[in-house]
Amino acid sequence: MAHTHAARAIIQATDGRWLLVRPTSADLWHLPGGGIAQGEPPRQACEREIHEELGLTLSAGRLRAVQWTPLPDDGGDQISLVFDCGVHDPADIEAHITLQADEVEAWRWGTPDADLLDGDRLAEALLQASARPDHVAYLEVATTPSAT
Repeated sequence: MAHTHAARAIIQATDGRWLLVRPTSADLWHLPGGGIAQGEPPRQACEREIHEELGLTLSAGRLRAVQWTPLPDDGGDQISLVFDCGVHDPADIEAHITLQADEVEAWRWGTPDADLLDGDRLAEALLQASARPDHVAYLEVATTPSAT
C-alpha cells in the first residue's frame, strides 16, 4: 500500500485563467506538478516539476490547498499540496514554455470553474480558498478519478 505525495502549481494569467497540462498518461487536464521525492521539500518539488514539465522557472509561494485522494490500483493514497505560483502575463509564459514530451502532451489556459481536472472538486475548493486569502482549502476526494 503506497502513500505518495505530490506538489502542484497554480500559474495564473492576468485575465484570471490558470495554466493546465494534459499528461501523456491520462486524458485529463491537471494543474502542473508531480511527485515529491523523498527528502525533497514540497515547495522545491513544485518548482522542479514546473521546470521539468514546462521549462518555466517560477517561485512557488503560498500553500493554497491540500488534497487527499485514494488510489485504487494498490490501495494506497496520495496527498497533493497546491502552491500559488503567481499571476503572470500570458504572453510571457507562452514565450517560455517548452513541454517535456514524455510527460506532458499539451498545455492550455483554462478557467478553474469550467476546465480544471475535468470537473474534479479541487477546482471548487481552490475557488473558495481564493475568496479568502488567509484560507488553505482542504479536500478529501471520496471517489478516485481515472488518473491523478
